[in-house]
Amino acid sequence: MAGSEPKKAQKLSDFTKEWVNFGHQLYKESPGKLDEAAKSLMTIGSSLLTVYIGAITLFKINEKLDSNVLIFGPIFFWLLCIAVCVFVYFPGVREMDAFNVDQIKNTLNEIIGNKYTKLRIGAGLFVIALCFSTYTIGTSLWQEPSADIIQFVVAKEQISAFENMTIKFENGSQKTIPLVLTGKKDNLYHIKLNDNTSVLVSGEMIEGVIYKNK
Repeated sequence: MAGSEPKKAQKLSDFTKEWVNFGHQLYKESPGKLDEAAKSLMTIGSSLLTVYIGAITLFKINEKLDSNVLIFGPIFFWLLCIAVCVFVYFPGVREMDAFNVDQIKNTLNEIIGNKYTKLRIGAGLFVIALCFSTYTIGTSLWQEPSADIIQFVVAKEQISAFENMTIKFENGSQKTIPLVLTGKKDNLYHIKLNDNTSVLVSGEMIEGVIYKNK
């Protein structure tokens, strides 16, 4: 029994030594791990920024929302997130005595601390940008694009055709009452009437268009 004690102590010593070596290796690799995390965050942020800019065009966000803060705010935070992440692995210059163990340890601790702080800031900006982008896109999906209010100037011979489409005219004139223009394509005007009926008016039927809110 007494002879087994040194062997047990030796095994425990070897086990402890492995964990100490592992801890040293983990400590030395910490700056690189933080760099990798920052690069990943920057890559994802750049991709999501591209997606958001594409969504502005796809969902016509700039036409649906009047607030520049809502539209361009997410872009600002995405760019800020990317910039902070760049500074995480941006190299720095420090003077250090290669034979001073304490100075080496303190320098490494300073490097790890600075990188970790910047990474946390970048991660926070990433969350803000993601939430901001989601809110802006979601808000735009619930809003219709702002419509133009127009009046058509119609030739006398075309008035009856407009009246058949239940489009009314101002008294004694060739101008229609104000109408809601929801879209225009290929010389066709998409009009929404008061009863929510949609009609298409060919540009060949009119002599002019008056935009009331421009």
